[in-house]
This record gives sequence, structure tokens and C-alpha cells, in this order.
Amino acid sequence: SDDNAKDFWGPAVSGGVTFLLPLIDALSLNSELNLAFRRASQETTEPFGTQEYTVKETLTEFGLDLPILFRYHFNDALFAELGPQVSMNTSDEYTIDDDGDEYSTKNTERSAFELATIMGIGYRIVPKFELDFRVVIGLNKVYDDDVITGTTPRTFQILVGATYWVM
Repeated sequence: SDDNAKDFWGPAVSGGVTFLLPLIDALSLNSELNLAFRRASQETTEPFGTQEYTVKETLTEFGLDLPILFRYHFNDALFAELGPQVSMNTSDEYTIDDDGDEYSTKNTERSAFELATIMGIGYRIVPKFELDFRVVIGLNKVYDDDVITGTTPRTFQILVGATYWVM
């Protein structure tokens, strides 16, 4: 909801391993370890005399995500998930294209760890293949106020996933 970060968005791709541990009849624990690639950008154009001035900002990040989700099974196919996620930023790069002049900073002052909450719903298509839809809402700021004045950016992700169970 911050003015400086509201249009900052982009694609992400992740992959990893997941474990499903049955707890009681309809409840299980779904733990994952994912390697994530995220890229977000925004472009602003403002008048500059008789011309336009364009600035494009891009943040590229590699990280590890560890969601620990409680999964409730409504039946053999439909399930809902809820739980926390801890993310570790392993490397990032912030690039500014200032109307043709490009500047880049590696390993910015972005938070090394991020805590989020996940809510999702999924469906088992066949016995070993599932599709799911999740919403991830960051709980802590990804930058200190000193770095980006006037903003308190937090992660918000919409994820569509597929899982193939080996066992």
C-alpha cells in the first residue's frame, strides 16, 4: 500500500522437495524446502521539459523458502493449508535504468530473513499429482526504514504450484 512500492511486482519460480507427515485422521504436516528465484520491477515515466523521463527499477533475488504448513483434508482430493514460512535471502541485485544510464547494486541491505504466513487450497488430480493455490503475506519489512524512506514494503505473493509425490 506504499506509494513507492505499489507497482513493484514480477514473476517468481521455485522448486524443491516436500514431506507430508500424517498427524491425525484429516490433518497432516506439509514441510517444504524450496530454492526460489524472484524478480520484481517497476517503471515510472514523468514529464521532463518537452520530453519524458523514464526510470525502471528491478530487484532480482535468490533465496531459500521453508514453509511448514498444516494441511486439512476435506476428502481424498480437496485440502486446505495454513502455516508459517521462513525465507532466507541468499543473494540479490538491485538495478536502476535511469533513462538509459544503468546502475547496479549486489547484496543490498534487504533483510536476510523474512517471516510470512501462507494460506492455500489444493486438489489431488491423481494419486501422486496435486495442484495448489497459495497466498503468502510477509509479516516483517524487507527493508529498514532507513534504506527506503517512507515505505514499509512487505512481501505479498500469489503462488500456483504443482506437486508430484515420489513415494
